[in-house]
Amino acid sequence: MIPAVVLTRIHNAIFVGGDRGAGKTAFMLNLNEHYRGNRKARPELYFCAPVDPTLLSDDDNFLNVVLAQVHKELREQLNKHTGAEDYWQALEAVTEALESEQTASKLTGMERLMAFRSSVSLEHRLFKYFEEACSILSCEALVVLVDDVDMSLEKAFQVLETVRRYLACPLVIPVISGDIGLYEAIVTRTFADRLGKSGNRDEPSGESADEAQRLAQEYLKKVLPVHQRTQLMSIPDLIDDVSLTIRVGEHRLSFDDLYAFLKAIIYRGTNGEESSHPPFMPQTARELVQMLLVVQRGVATEDLPIPSKTPVEAARQVCLNGDKLAMLLRAFQGYWQVKGDWAAYYRTRADLELLDTRKPSQTREQTLRDILFFDATAHPPQRSTYPLARQVEAMLRPLEQRMRDQHAGTVRPTLMAMPPFEPFDPNCIFRRDDLTGLSDDERILVDIYSHSDFYNSYQTAHLIYFGKAFELIASNLIGSVSEESLRRILRKAPYHSYFAFFPTRRLDVADWESDSDGPEDARPQADLAAAPGEMSETVAESDERDGSQETANEPKSAEASFSEKVAAWYRRHTHLAKAPPSAQLLYKAMNKAFNQFIMLKTTRPKGQNSGNRLNNDHLALINKRCKYILMNAFASFEGDANIVVKQNVAISTKGDFKQDASYRMNVAPLLSKDTYTAAIEDHPLFAAEELGADLSISAVNRRNPTAKPTQTAQLQSPSIDLSRGEKSAASRRLGSVLGIDLARQINRFSFRNETKADALLSAAMAAMEKGRDKLYPFHSILSAQFIMSEGLMGRMRDIASSIGRGHELEAFLRSLGK
Repeated sequence: MIPAVVLTRIHNAIFVGGDRGAGKTAFMLNLNEHYRGNRKARPELYFCAPVDPTLLSDDDNFLNVVLAQVHKELREQLNKHTGAEDYWQALEAVTEALESEQTASKLTGMERLMAFRSSVSLEHRLFKYFEEACSILSCEALVVLVDDVDMSLEKAFQVLETVRRYLACPLVIPVISGDIGLYEAIVTRTFADRLGKSGNRDEPSGESADEAQRLAQEYLKKVLPVHQRTQLMSIPDLIDDVSLTIRVGEHRLSFDDLYAFLKAIIYRGTNGEESSHPPFMPQTARELVQMLLVVQRGVATEDLPIPSKTPVEAARQVCLNGDKLAMLLRAFQGYWQVKGDWAAYYRTRADLELLDTRKPSQTREQTLRDILFFDATAHPPQRSTYPLARQVEAMLRPLEQRMRDQHAGTVRPTLMAMPPFEPFDPNCIFRRDDLTGLSDDERILVDIYSHSDFYNSYQTAHLIYFGKAFELIASNLIGSVSEESLRRILRKAPYHSYFAFFPTRRLDVADWESDSDGPEDARPQADLAAAPGEMSETVAESDERDGSQETANEPKSAEASFSEKVAAWYRRHTHLAKAPPSAQLLYKAMNKAFNQFIMLKTTRPKGQNSGNRLNNDHLALINKRCKYILMNAFASFEGDANIVVKQNVAISTKGDFKQDASYRMNVAPLLSKDTYTAAIEDHPLFAAEELGADLSISAVNRRNPTAKPTQTAQLQSPSIDLSRGEKSAASRRLGSVLGIDLARQINRFSFRNETKADALLSAAMAAMEKGRDKLYPFHSILSAQFIMSEGLMGRMRDIASSIGRGHELEAFLRSLGK
């Protein structure tokens, strides 16, 4: 007779939680040994071998598998035990009840009733069976280990139901492992399906989902009691409390020293400032084992920090040996894949490409953007998670609506956090009339710091950009110093710029230069149709002529002369050939530098109502700003992390940037050493500080334009003088169409808020379109007021011009006259 206490149903399942690879299976396999080593006065338990539900076939019942496992454990004891007959009877009773339960649905009439009667007694028979099993095994309870339930998605709920219905016995202690979050998702889905089939179709789907989740949580509280759940600690948590030591031959190496050694190699050349050392600590036991296997495959034992070398010293020796460094980096590519860290994977691939530039077989003609990691326009979208588009959207907000619509949804996410691309600014240009008669050195500077090769009917604008300068310096640091690499940089759109992201976008800049008398050349530029990164035939032929071998009678081209200076510079700084900068250093310096470049073009000095910090500059000062921004960007990560000064650099109007704390604390200490910062300071680009001092930046004040827009055949000023009465009548009619409030806002607008300017113009355009018939009689007068910037229409023209939408207003007036 089974005691009453045995018939008491009790949910005493123990849950062992942890992520995939956390060591749950290893924990369960060692549970028996650990229990016996620390048993003392604890009850006698028998630990069955783990049951893996993932091995179940479609027709298997999990309870059958549990009983089969228990019976397997008893085989050796059955022949010796005197009570074996009672066990066999209990087992037969259980199997009979199981068979009746499984066949009941196929029977009818009395047979179906008898089958259900037999299955009802299944729980009682199971309790009797477990009692006999414990008796034979001489234990007080059976520990049933159930591993990887959450990986058997189709069987997971069946397993939990078996535990709830049949293993709620004091003689059985189920130990279940898995991820509690995945369990909750599986159970929630099951309840959601059942609620959907219950016929309650009128209940809102949101409420059904909430109810399913609530039921799932209550169900798991019952089957897996909260007070009996335990979570395996992650590796970072363990290392905080436990000293982890690795045996390497006859030596022992602490995990802390190994991690410091690997970090010094992977992030070589950086000091940890501004997240330049992102953690890559293994989170689970599986990741830890795989990391150690990667190290075993990628690092020779003698190169590890044992027995007397510090982690930093050992790492430095590996970094100076290209073959050893490449071997470790290749091994680590697999580790990044396992962790799903694709930014690290492509960064490591970039490091391997940078190491290849040192091989004699390489021509060293690739530039920075040829490496996928550094080309934000080429990052694989399925592996990119950083929303660069949001930053770009904020940057494009001041632009005209038409341009924003063109760019909507076209900027893809990036592998890692990157600055927005460098924007264009029509207030930062070189006038074409000022670019005549330049020396070769000055022309090279102009080509490096400007861009004029974009879709436009009028070739009048040389927009100021820093992207080519950054790519030139970075490419030279990694060894690309040939004339061909220079030409490729000058030929392409500036690195990480508006035109690099949108190479085929049309940009109308015809009226940006106030001294423009009309189109310089109505023919589009030769290579406008070329695909990004390619040359048209015309440009290619031109470059071929420029780069042809000079004869004794032909002087060297400016590009050839500059490239020779760069090659000589590279030979002077021998440390560059020994150890090119790491991809991490280039990436962090790029982020820091471009944030400074963007700030120069998008912020105003104090006391200035319009424009930006470059409006009063000249070419020499722009070159000087770039020099100190780049030096500080690299020095911030090369120098001592304890003394790095964080501040905006090269922003003063005086140009004496050596007085800045950033120069004195970050840059100056590195100039007497073999550093990348010192190499930048000596680069030929910055050799002549006064070169270009006579070439000023032109700034068109688009908030209060003084120049009249270029007149066209469709919109011309009347040949007769307009009377004051005609002008007043036109303005009154326009005011009535706009409405009193809108007209008042337009007249009082202060040009301080571009967003409001955009909204005002949009509202005005909509009102004029609606009142087109009322304005038609005055179209000639309104056109004249637009051209002469007079009256209410002139005021609207000023607002439209300030935000780059003047062409829209002009197009409306043209259509009004038809």
